Amino acid sequence: MRILYAVRSSKGQLKIQEMAFALIIVMIFVLLAGFFFLRVILGGLQDDVNAQNDERSMQMAADLTYYPEFSWSSNRNRCEKCMDLDKVLALKNAIKDVHSPYRDFFGKDVVAMRVDILYPAPIQTECTSDNYPHCSTFTLINKSSSITLQGSYVSLCRPDTTTGKFRDCVLGLVRIGLNKTTP
Repeated sequence: MRILYAVRSSKGQLKIQEMAFALIIVMIFVLLAGFFFLRVILGGLQDDVNAQNDERSMQMAADLTYYPEFSWSSNRNRCEKCMDLDKVLALKNAIKDVHSPYRDFFGKDVVAMRVDILYPAPIQTECTSDNYPHCSTFTLINKSSSITLQGSYVSLCRPDTTTGKFRDCVLGLVRIGLNKTTP
């Protein structure tokens, strides 16, 4: 009788061990499934944050025409979606000045900002006080070259004193890049 008891005891222990291994395997499967699920969810959140940053960049670029530092206006009238190129050049020079209050005008979120003249296509050069208006690009801020810029089309205007016209406008693109860690 003692021998039978010993055999039953080992069969019970074997079943307990089988159950323990089965529970461990189920727990490992649940943990792996949970990690996979979290990875998929967090990956989707990162894509949503990037899309929101891109949308915010485009909206900010479109709204720049309403800033008094950029908007075209004169004593005759005001153009709604026009940027004054003279003001853009002045702001570009002011941002470069270390003592200027405009140095951090756009805050820490904006890490890149460009204004490009698209049509009629001028000579592809960076605009400075020396070559303006015979240039194509105003780089206002360039803190990071790896940022993707999002933009909005605007009218870029300047007074045209040579022809006597009220204003000379061209098609332009304002592009802004935001810091990726911005909420």
